Amino acid sequence: MRLAALTFALALLIPAAAGAAPFGEPRFTPAPGSATCLRATGLPGELVRLSDSGARFVQAGAGGFTDSAEVGAGGRVVDCPAAAAQPNGAGVVAIMREDVSLHVSLREPGATTWSAAATLAGAQPLSTPSVAVSERGDAAIAWVEESDPAKRISYRLRVARRPAGGPFGAPQTLATLKGPLPPDVFAGVSASGETIVAWITRPSGKAPAGPVAAAIAPAGGAFATPVRVGAASEAALAVAPDGRALAALAGGGEMLVAERPPGGAFGAPAHVADAPDLLAVLPTVAIRPDGGAVVAWQGLAEQSISAVTRTAAGAFGGTLVIARTPLSGGDPIQAAVERIFTVTLGGANFGASQLDPGGGDLRAAIAPDGRALLTWAGLRTRSGISTWVAPRMAAFPLAGGHLDAQVLGGPLRNAGSIAPVLLPGGAPTVAWTDNPTGFTARTGRLRLALEGVATAADPPAPKILVGRPSKTVLSVDDPLELSVHCDGPCELRAAAVGKPGADAATELQRAGNARLAIQPSVGSPIAPLRRGPVRVTIAYGAPGARRPLTKTVTFSLRRPPSRPVARVRDLRAHRRGNAIAVSWTTDLPAKPDDFLVTGAATRAPDAPPLAFALSGGERTSRSFHITLRPAKGVRYVSVAISTETLRIVRRATVRVR
Repeated sequence: MRLAALTFALALLIPAAAGAAPFGEPRFTPAPGSATCLRATGLPGELVRLSDSGARFVQAGAGGFTDSAEVGAGGRVVDCPAAAAQPNGAGVVAIMREDVSLHVSLREPGATTWSAAATLAGAQPLSTPSVAVSERGDAAIAWVEESDPAKRISYRLRVARRPAGGPFGAPQTLATLKGPLPPDVFAGVSASGETIVAWITRPSGKAPAGPVAAAIAPAGGAFATPVRVGAASEAALAVAPDGRALAALAGGGEMLVAERPPGGAFGAPAHVADAPDLLAVLPTVAIRPDGGAVVAWQGLAEQSISAVTRTAAGAFGGTLVIARTPLSGGDPIQAAVERIFTVTLGGANFGASQLDPGGGDLRAAIAPDGRALLTWAGLRTRSGISTWVAPRMAAFPLAGGHLDAQVLGGPLRNAGSIAPVLLPGGAPTVAWTDNPTGFTARTGRLRLALEGVATAADPPAPKILVGRPSKTVLSVDDPLELSVHCDGPCELRAAAVGKPGADAATELQRAGNARLAIQPSVGSPIAPLRRGPVRVTIAYGAPGARRPLTKTVTFSLRRPPSRPVARVRDLRAHRRGNAIAVSWTTDLPAKPDDFLVTGAATRAPDAPPLAFALSGGERTSRSFHITLRPAKGVRYVSVAISTETLRIVRRATVRVR
């Protein structure tokens, strides 16, 4: 499963050019059941989301959303439904139930109704499958199963195909793979019914990238022997109606693209851009019938969004940097610590539902007017309040030109799922869900942003009264608990001023008292060691407010002293191929997770890290060993030790031998 990430700094978005129509937002649409797993299907204006019974299809328009159909799976659903459709209505949807069975429904070309969901015999997917459909109704479903449940390290890559107008055939196995995590799988179907399935085998901890392979089958024919496409840490696939396919491969600090011409084989991956990132790079790709395409990627540590484009088959142009928050200013190692822990512990892109951990992933579409539309989740800070999962979008011509970029929605709720969608007529649009903190199944919302549409006015805000904290002596891990009274329905979000990430949100359906528990953020406890003032900003508004009012209150708080911090001694670093063996001792007992090991090109304290390693161990010791990867460009290794607050207080540096 992909990591999802947000950082403590606002991404530097390029502003929209003068004359570009901004995206406006009509009033939200309540979502009965649940508001998560929202994805565009490919039919203009159509999206699918998770419902109580399976998959609910909705139609987006200038006024919001209208329900169109529901496909039930006949049991409890445990993952997002996967759906694909064509502009003529041909569609397929696959739904995974709690009993690990897969249920499939079809919509024929020109039809408006879906068939009753039928069990796909022999399918036991580990997670949401990948689905694809052609305009004439050929369909493919690809998924991953465990081939050795006892060991949980061996997987089967499976696929089932359906010829236009016929039933699904029996599933077949394309490959048996081993790895620490299940492979990612991608499926595409051309207009002639040709099926392309690609997959990436998850690299082990010893390898920076895993092999990417693909298998191709003509309509009604057998799959050819799978072939290696390249190697990557993350990948994405897009297939055009004529069978042209693009595989975007991220890894090793660069973005590669392997292209398959119509009727041919994948060529060698070609370098299209440098794509370095301390954590990971997540790609996406979209292609149109004439070969015009966009390849975009998100760097997790820098929260960067970049893209390359082309207007027809051939070479890609230069890199367009859409957003970037580099590890600069202050201590880059400290910044890395904060970002790493925000990514790994914050689960920022997890949105409001555990069923949709990839809801805020970068996604792409190409509008008929030649513009690429990207959507992703990012941080937005307004009036001291940070929204950890705010919908972001960017639109720009494949041929080059002005870039329109916006942050959408309001700060009182996190977005859950975010998707680009093209309306009938081709207008680019952004759809997303938002839900209350904690996710209550029947209070979700569907939201929309449309180009050139006026944003609806906020309803009047309620009046609030903030009570005193339940306690004023807070340890490193203690939340600041407040009671807030609203004189009507309200949504609340609070943040400790100067403590990025220390926030809380709640809401009331009617007048009453709400409890806010502001959790301390990574590296920044709420209370000072000596009693002193702590300011808290509270944003509040009526349900759905985009521009809430704010109120700042001050409390006197203090924190008990932290435990002593150890000193690093006898630090050694030895190169071992593409890895560096690092060892050290300490003067006091410490835990492995007290340390962050980084590699850089120079000894300077502000040198940007090229590699890092963390230990999840809990056993207290005075002797430590860790392996640092990758080793390329690393000449110096630093071991930083932090306090209970994760604030770096000591660091030792040594040259690599």
